[in-house]
Amino acid sequence: MKKIYLLTLILFLTFSISWNMYGQTISISDEATGNTIAGRAATQALDDNWVSNQTNGVTNADLFSNATTDDLSGSKTFSDANGNGYTIDWQIGFINEVGPGTPTSTSFTAVTNLNTGSVTIGTSNTMQGTAPNPFSTQNRLSTGLNSSSTPNSNNGLNAIRLVFTNSATEIQDVGFFLGDLESRPNNGTVARAIMISNGTTTAFDIIYNGTVQNGTNYTVTEPAGSPTGPSNNDNGDWGDDNSVFLSFSAPNPIDEIIIHVGDDDHTSSNTGRTEQLGIVGLQIPNTLGPAPVQLINLSAQSNKEIIQLNWSTASEENNDYFDIEWSFDGRNFEKVGTELGAGTSVQRSDYEFNHESPMNGTNYYRLKQVDFNGDFEYSNIVSARIDDEEIIKVFPSLARSVINIVKPEGLSNISIYNVSGQQLKQIQNDNNQQIEINIEDLPVGNYFITISSAQQVFTKQFIRF
Repeated sequence: MKKIYLLTLILFLTFSISWNMYGQTISISDEATGNTIAGRAATQALDDNWVSNQTNGVTNADLFSNATTDDLSGSKTFSDANGNGYTIDWQIGFINEVGPGTPTSTSFTAVTNLNTGSVTIGTSNTMQGTAPNPFSTQNRLSTGLNSSSTPNSNNGLNAIRLVFTNSATEIQDVGFFLGDLESRPNNGTVARAIMISNGTTTAFDIIYNGTVQNGTNYTVTEPAGSPTGPSNNDNGDWGDDNSVFLSFSAPNPIDEIIIHVGDDDHTSSNTGRTEQLGIVGLQIPNTLGPAPVQLINLSAQSNKEIIQLNWSTASEENNDYFDIEWSFDGRNFEKVGTELGAGTSVQRSDYEFNHESPMNGTNYYRLKQVDFNGDFEYSNIVSARIDDEEIIKVFPSLARSVINIVKPEGLSNISIYNVSGQQLKQIQNDNNQQIEINIEDLPVGNYFITISSAQQVFTKQFIRF
């Protein structure tokens, strides 16, 4: 299991399905599913882990239930089980930019008068093409504008915008399903998710690597200038009539989310806004009433190999304790400590906790505040980085005969891998803080070296010439 975990860390340098920037996160489910009975069932199960992590439950809004076919915009207002009100405004439009390559524009243009193309709203067991709809009893939106749609005749990238600013209840977590994004990193244009929160605009490429549930393997990796499929029938794109679950999270309320397709620039009929996009199953966690504990700040700060958390409360009511929870991906948390609460207090209380075994890179934290009766609530998520340059040094990066490692005590497991993930050397060193490794027996090439303990893993690169 440990070897697999280390290899995963190495491959993470190339592929990732979750990103965080300025505290904002987008996650893509780890599977894509084809339009078969098994595929539709698998699609519906993709969000189970996300839903299970929402301790307040999830409200699943039938976002397009009050829309009609060929509507280009609309709005849905609804309430969750706790009486919290939400309003989601949506628009169809485009990002006025094409590839090939990765777009840079984040400016959305709404379409107000559809001349050509199609917009479909209604119940169906597919979202677009044959991309499965996991909520076939709910209305889905499928939009397929083309290059001559108003407001201008330029090519663009088909897009949908969701706006949350008119919602009575702030939204910081949201998830939904998409179908057929056609994201081509080499021969076309990359699809993106654009999230705007607290004035910060963050765009994330949507490049998916995985296995389709109907047994057909596919990947977006392809030689530049050499499509994997024939014209108008490509098999190497992200969408390929498959569905995937996306979730978004931000420490501040989300203002809007824009999803736009990529395109296939090497074909004659799959360019610009002729690509289609389907969306269904908007899911928002229920929000409870005022918290019994008034948390006025929560911060995390790194200090070499330790991350220090500080938080304060303005008042507390029946507060038994805080669990400190840690995550390396910002989604899946585990308990790393507990601090007793102040019970009931109307005075400021200050708390501190040191996490002595964080991971290299960005570490995420949240507080689980637990009352005497067992009720609990989560805080917002904060993060701090541990940079391995402060802890681990591997030199020289270009070496012929030996490499040197400077490390703290306790990081005793040292392994060297080639770029294929094959382990070539394994060294156990418990006490020495500086060691030398002979690499004369290694072929010329690129290598990864991992230095680890039971709690930490650091990965470095070097080249033998």
